[in-house]
Amino acid sequence: MPSIAERWPPTKFIQQGGTMIFKVLPPQRPRLGARPVLSGFVLAAALLSTPAVAQTAATTAPSSETAGDAENKDAVEEVVVTARHRTEKAQDVPIPMTVLSGASLEAEGIHSVQELQQKLPSTNIIVNSPRMSSYAIRGIGASTIANEGLESATGLYVDGVYLGKTGMAISDLNDIDQVEVLRGPQGTLFGKNTTTGAFNFTTRKPTFTPEASAEITGGSYGDAEFRGAASGPISEDVLAGRLSVYRTEHEGYLDDPATGKHPNRRLREGVRTQLLGEPNDDLTLRLIAEYHRDNYPLGYAPTLYSLPPNATLYSKLAAMRAAGYNALPISSDPYSFSTTATHAGQDTNQRAISLQADWQLGKGYQLTSISAYRYWDFSPHNDSDFMNLNVITCCGMGDRDEQVTQEIRLASPKGEVVESTYGLYYFRQTQRAYIDSVYGNDPTLISIWLGVSQSVAARYYAGRETRIDSNLSTDSYAGFTQHDWHATDRLTLTAGVRETFEAKSIDLTRNLGGTSATLLDVQSVSKDLSAWSLGTNLAANYKLYDNFNLYSSYARGEKSGTLSNSPASGVALNADQLVVKPEKANDVEVGFKSQLLDRQVQFNGNLFYALIHDYQTNVTSIDPTTGVAGWRLANAPWLRSQGAELEANAQVTKKLKIALTGAYNDAEFRSFHSAPCPTEVSNASTKVCDYTGKSPMGVSRWNGNVSGYYTEHLRDDVDGYINASYTYRSGYAGSIDLSQYGHISGYGITNLTVGTKLNDGKVDLSLWARNLFNTHYYSAMGLTVAGAWFGYVGDPLTVGATARIHF
Repeated sequence: MPSIAERWPPTKFIQQGGTMIFKVLPPQRPRLGARPVLSGFVLAAALLSTPAVAQTAATTAPSSETAGDAENKDAVEEVVVTARHRTEKAQDVPIPMTVLSGASLEAEGIHSVQELQQKLPSTNIIVNSPRMSSYAIRGIGASTIANEGLESATGLYVDGVYLGKTGMAISDLNDIDQVEVLRGPQGTLFGKNTTTGAFNFTTRKPTFTPEASAEITGGSYGDAEFRGAASGPISEDVLAGRLSVYRTEHEGYLDDPATGKHPNRRLREGVRTQLLGEPNDDLTLRLIAEYHRDNYPLGYAPTLYSLPPNATLYSKLAAMRAAGYNALPISSDPYSFSTTATHAGQDTNQRAISLQADWQLGKGYQLTSISAYRYWDFSPHNDSDFMNLNVITCCGMGDRDEQVTQEIRLASPKGEVVESTYGLYYFRQTQRAYIDSVYGNDPTLISIWLGVSQSVAARYYAGRETRIDSNLSTDSYAGFTQHDWHATDRLTLTAGVRETFEAKSIDLTRNLGGTSATLLDVQSVSKDLSAWSLGTNLAANYKLYDNFNLYSSYARGEKSGTLSNSPASGVALNADQLVVKPEKANDVEVGFKSQLLDRQVQFNGNLFYALIHDYQTNVTSIDPTTGVAGWRLANAPWLRSQGAELEANAQVTKKLKIALTGAYNDAEFRSFHSAPCPTEVSNASTKVCDYTGKSPMGVSRWNGNVSGYYTEHLRDDVDGYINASYTYRSGYAGSIDLSQYGHISGYGITNLTVGTKLNDGKVDLSLWARNLFNTHYYSAMGLTVAGAWFGYVGDPLTVGATARIHF
């Protein structure tokens, strides 16, 4: 295997503004430009000139979870969804959506939410840690803002239960039935109102027919994975159970030459148990209990990404060595992290239980109740100075979250002229969060690191601790309804409305521990807020041909206002500055869903336009008394996102399937005059910047995926297959302040699996390579340390083998 130096030349000097700067960058590779994607739209127009038919699912592997076509064995399989709380074909839903079957995820070895974005158009998933994670759709919502008050712009649901923390979804995608990703506001049917869309994860239900499966994977970098599931009857035709377990270990692909350790080493394990009761023909009960643990014993570490001219990281390290300290170097190799034994861990635990009851009432009505409790705890022990020396020894930002949800829905009979859904929803969340920093005891080290005199370091920092503790609570009540009026055999009109009342409160205490000469050591504030909000949805779906649908929609969504638990530093606490206004979205969609060539091709496309008012992000706040500038969570006045998306599935032959997704996204701030300034322009006189006309963090203008699945009958009861995929994402700003030094270059990733299936597909043996051509890329930016940028490097080439058996 090539050395680290061979894998990536570690340094590059570039000219910017007359200054030579060092930057760690991946080698330039051929980029997917506008022409291939635009050519797809031209091809679509040509195909649509023929009589057509509808639905697309981003999956290439055969799936037992989809309904086949009895008449045409070569047709692309229809996908059935429950996105609107009714069982219906995805093609009949007037919403831009992508559906990934559990079978396709298994076939491609996708077992984490980070990997999902390789299959999803217009989607960016950022994971700096389970706590600092975000889900953005169409450029809206990408954020690694460390703030417990910030809710996700994209709703996350598992088996009908809303997840109040994005980190609750950072678990293994084991025993998954289906993942549905809906784009655009979805509040008139889903429990919590959001502005960009929803992820709807459904797990496999217990079965009354005995079944079991097991999967073992081994690969490079110490990859060892086990997943298993078993299901069957407990009481014949009345009670069934299911047990799903997983455990994965990964040694980590970062090297620490000083210690031989591997930061980013990961242990992830969990168990899900289910009971499905059908005491009579009219009542179904489903009880689910879960436990998940995510542990990084050596932390989840970024590596050096770029070094601006004004960065002081190396000069501070040199000053420490000159003073007689053994300050180990920070490597410029993106896969090397030299710090030594101060690596510290992160541990995430979550537990959950839910009960869903479905009653079939008279005259075809169905009543559904979902009751759930979820607990989530994130405990970091970070070494915050990125060095082997004890300057800032601990700890980071932790959170313990508990939530209770209750949803009740009534659905009218299917097949009526008007089909209706009515619902009530309650959400209760409590969070106990902290932000903790502990300084070492050596004033000389601290004075060099902070750039202050030794006397100031000794008096205000050595041995001191600063801590912010906060208690946040949310009570959300909502009523919603949606109606589908089948005006004619071809025209369906949809109207929905949602009314929400939310009350939030925060009690926050900041203890500076004697680190400030001007501010009070201990200061506490409290704040309450409450508000009503209205969400609406209007849509029309017209069946132009029997298998060709046109649709358009307008939706208004609102992301809740909130209370920040991370006040601006360097200034006195101000309870009013903790308030963040709601984020409101107006979204327009126009699209088509079609099936072509005797249902051998499924092709969907849509155009979208979203205008966001009071987008929640970091802004610059200047204290009127002292003139000190700091960042705080607040609102940017206007953000606009517009673009186009396409998805296609083709059963080219009986042996070959091809899937394609692509998206163009043009997002920019239409008005943002109080933005935080990036490193390159921030100075004593420039404290506030204007980002009007600039793209926000995390927005790739182009992204796409193409995948193919080819199978060949080798001999009796033995089939061979090849599963290949390529994903491309254009470059994007990796930080809130849009710094050029935190810009992430575009990249493309190729995955390949070659395998064989035996015994009618019950045994599956495969060899796989992820990131086949060892593309070097960064997935997210971390914090700056002494002016230097640190980022999270993507997985290098990994190879391995998987054995899967179904009993």
